[in-house]
Amino acid sequence: MEPYIKQYQIDDTYKAVIRRDFNDFSHGDANHWNLEIQTVKGNQRYDLHIYVDNAGNIIEVSEYIPKK
Repeated sequence: MEPYIKQYQIDDTYKAVIRRDFNDFSHGDANHWNLEIQTVKGNQRYDLHIYVDNAGNIIEVSEYIPKK
C-alpha cells in the first residue's frame, strides 16, 4: 500500500498537502491523516495530525507549528 497524498495550490506562496499516514507509512506513529500548509518550495509552516481508529472515527487531533 502506498501513501495517499493530495496537494492543492492555495496561491503563489502556499499549498495545502493532505496525506494518509497509515500502517508502514505512519513513520512509527499511530494511523493518522496529515494536513500541512507549506510554501510552494515545500517548507512546512503548519502541520495538523488527525488520528483515527479502525472504523475511521477521529480519536485525537494534534497540531504542530514549526519554529521559524
